[in-house]
Amino acid sequence: MIKGVAAVAWVLAANSWLMTQSAPPPKSSNGISVNQDSLTIQDFSKRVDEYVKLRKRMEAGLPAPKSKSSSADLKQYQASLAQKISAERSQAKPGDIFTPAVSAINSVEIWLMLPRPAEA
Repeated sequence: MIKGVAAVAWVLAANSWLMTQSAPPPKSSNGISVNQDSLTIQDFSKRVDEYVKLRKRMEAGLPAPKSKSSSADLKQYQASLAQKISAERSQAKPGDIFTPAVSAINSVEIWLMLPRPAEA
């Protein structure tokens, strides 16, 4: 099983590397060549920031839970917040924040952190 996962991770990593080698590096708005992963991560950060701003706006419209709120009150607050966010993001779909490019980078980064079996 681990060998299969390692093989898939290597294929993803090799594919990402080949994609960066086969095309000229993208240019930033000022004409300087940049790393594609850097642009992907920058775009991801922007998407997360937009979501956090939305969440804060939605939270501002709700009465803040008190430190001694009951679990039922906290669940109600969470449900209300989730409902407001869902209504605001009614057109949202999987991949709006975690794009396929971000998921590929994350997969490689996670694989790189996994412990390796001792080579025989």
